[in-house]
Amino acid sequence: MAGPTALHLLLVHLRPAVAAGQRDALVEGLTALQSLKGVLHIGHVEGTESVSTHDLGLFVYLRDAAALERFGTHPLLMKYLQQSFLPVVEDFVSMDVAVEGEPVERYGVALCFCLDFRPDTYDWQVRSALEQLAGNTYGRLLGASVGVALNQRQPFRAGGLVFAASPSDLSAVRLPPLNANAASGLVAVAGPASPLS
Repeated sequence: MAGPTALHLLLVHLRPAVAAGQRDALVEGLTALQSLKGVLHIGHVEGTESVSTHDLGLFVYLRDAAALERFGTHPLLMKYLQQSFLPVVEDFVSMDVAVEGEPVERYGVALCFCLDFRPDTYDWQVRSALEQLAGNTYGRLLGASVGVALNQRQPFRAGGLVFAASPSDLSAVRLPPLNANAASGLVAVAGPASPLS
């Protein structure tokens, strides 16, 4: 594989009166995008843990930045956004992250997150915080995909996914302390998770 994998993250707040069928259509509608060139894996996280700031986390792994570019302008994605996403979503955070490696294929729970840092924070400080996150779980994780934003126009500079088999394993994950001199915000969704196929 040439270069890092691209990870597209969507953390979603649903409108208050969303019906169960509309919520299901929001999640299941992503499966049609699995057939697009360069898409490696699609999944979702239900926000149930106390760390969750949003209702749902939706994520797509793509082969590289070029595949992400094609994905972001594809007519199937536009159709999904117009028909399934926009009618039920009140607010969302979107982020594209450069991560190493491929996605975990089987998991039961996940933490999806985006971290914001002050503009004068160096990338090595951001990477250090991500390494702490990926390394402070005492071997209880199935995997982690963490990295920095693919471009600096995004409101968050780092983010990713942490996968585990069970809620007790996920509870071992601790986000790095947000140093007031560097990090300035966090959004996250943690809870039951599954691949979409």
